[in-house]
Amino acid sequence: MELTKTIDKPIDRFRVLVKGKDKAGDFYRKNFTAMFAYVSNRVPEITDDFYKIDDAMKAGFGWENGPFEIWDAIGVQKGIELMEAEGLKPAAWVLDMIASGNTSFYTVKEGATYFYNIAIKSQVKVPGQDSFIILNNIRESKKYGATVVR
Repeated sequence: MELTKTIDKPIDRFRVLVKGKDKAGDFYRKNFTAMFAYVSNRVPEITDDFYKIDDAMKAGFGWENGPFEIWDAIGVQKGIELMEAEGLKPAAWVLDMIASGNTSFYTVKEGATYFYNIAIKSQVKVPGQDSFIILNNIRESKKYGATVVR
């Protein structure tokens, strides 16, 4: 009997799910890549700030992680490679983000979450968090130093 490692945090499971070599792996790759292509191409149609899509999915559908958070967990570049293998393309702004040296949608710095702002092509603090202590951000900052790429 082979022992397997348990992955406690759901956000850490996505990278493993897309690596599967079976029907389940195919299912996750097809569904995640379709979702990534869809949500990236809905910016700016739905909103100018993609983090609002993540917030809406979490608040409206009870998701623990939004689509861009899931994409970050898999790796933005890896997500693009998976999309291309499925014949899909991300929005041009995602490719521009990668080309500019930003390798993730979100980062955590000094206990605060930052997102890639498409208009200014830079990481900006997610508004509304200054009134809160976000323990996961503090844990991440202490675990990895000053800056964490999700």
